[in-house]
Amino acid sequence: METIQTAGKDIMTSLIEVIDDIERAEKQVESSEDIKGLKEGTNLIFNKLKNNLTAKGLKSFDCLGKEFDEEQHEAVAVVPASNKEQDNKNCGHS
Repeated sequence: METIQTAGKDIMTSLIEVIDDIERAEKQVESSEDIKGLKEGTNLIFNKLKNNLTAKGLKSFDCLGKEFDEEQHEAVAVVPASNKEQDNKNCGHS
């Protein structure tokens, strides 16, 4: 049980920096007119989040348009297919 708590604490600690960055970016959105700078900052924060999660073992994999496999995928919603080709396929975000 202690290992699980330690792992959870480690993940949460790594996300504090990202949350701080998001809060600073939110303040900039209210006062800045530099759209390019805001986009760059948002991309930097997003990449930091992805890198933190990757460092903790989260892995991305390509599944869009592929057959749904309950051993690898977790359905968060079920949407009726608009055609037979899309039936039982992953159609969400990667």
